[in-house]
Amino acid sequence: METEEILLYFFLTTVGDDRGVSFYSTERMAGILKMTVPSIKMAREGLFQKGFIAYRNGVYQVLDLPYERRGKPERDVGIEKLGEILSRKEAGEGSRALVRN
Repeated sequence: METEEILLYFFLTTVGDDRGVSFYSTERMAGILKMTVPSIKMAREGLFQKGFIAYRNGVYQVLDLPYERRGKPERDVGIEKLGEILSRKEAGEGSRALVRN
């Protein structure tokens, strides 16, 4: 995302209602964000094309972020189980790093 898109996105998430809807004019947002009207329009188009916002007739809605499930995380990869750490502690072995090499 471009810097202007990020700025506009954060603004819209801040001013939107509980459904993410807001209706600030382009000129008003440009003044508040210290951006030009063309840069607001470009940022709006970029956010719209990326699916972050909906826009029609001066009304904005911030959309839910896309969710991508990345598969099941690996278990016990490089990290000791809490039980193992506590067992060593009780046995008086002292402390070791939590992450295995």
